[in-house]
Amino acid sequence: MIRETWEQAGYHVTEARDGKEALQQYQLAPADLVIMDILMPDQDGLETIHVATGISERESHRNHRRQ
Repeated sequence: MIRETWEQAGYHVTEARDGKEALQQYQLAPADLVIMDILMPDQDGLETIHVATGISERESHRNHRRQ
């Protein structure tokens, strides 16, 4: 239902089965908005957000150095 709502509004939506898959997808194509379930198999949502935030900060620093 959430996916359909965002897609109908014109957004590209990517889904993941668990936190590890979400991080892999995020590393390939960082998202502007992440909606995540806190209770997920393999790696919970809070841990996934914490790791993804670190990824974003590192990418931001790398991109800033290149400029």
